[in-house]
Amino acid sequence: MSLIDVTADPLMPEVASIGRMELPSVTPKPVRTSKNPKDMLPYDLDNENETIRNYRDRIPQCEALGEYAEIWNFFAQGRG
Repeated sequence: MSLIDVTADPLMPEVASIGRMELPSVTPKPVRTSKNPKDMLPYDLDNENETIRNYRDRIPQCEALGEYAEIWNFFAQGRG
């Protein structure tokens, strides 16, 4: 058995289920912009705060599903 086989085996049930489920669609939100940098700072802060709120909502959802790897990814990427 190769390293690829050992690594991929735990993922096979999840990969196989993809064909049986409808994948979610994602639509990006509009981005507020301004030519004035001082106006952009509060826009950016609002976006960052909303992102943090969204991730805080996702963490309990991941825990409920037992998706601890996803929770770790949030923190590893500086999002949690």
